[in-house]
Amino acid sequence: MASSECCDRLLVLTLALEESIRQDAWGEAEALLRERGELLERLDADRIQPSDRPLLERCREAEARVLGLLLSSRASVGRTLRQTLEGRRVAAAYSPRSTQPVSLDSAG
Repeated sequence: MASSECCDRLLVLTLALEESIRQDAWGEAEALLRERGELLERLDADRIQPSDRPLLERCREAEARVLGLLLSSRASVGRTLRQTLEGRRVAAAYSPRSTQPVSLDSAG
């Protein structure tokens, strides 16, 4: 594959990755990351032409957006986990300590 074709494909994969992350389509994002990694392994930096630089710059810009989306998603997941753990802690504080059923008749 020529360097310009690789750069074109890299841009398409990166933009698709960005969109899949925006849509929380993590299975698709994982497949795109894998395909993108394989393409990057085949891309020979010595064969990149000056005419490929604008495409690579667009890839870099999309990668920066992808990184921002991933960081935001990580922060959101962290908040959700903290809220879930706090909810469980509060629920545990209000749950009965005994496993014996409580009977109002015997309580008086």
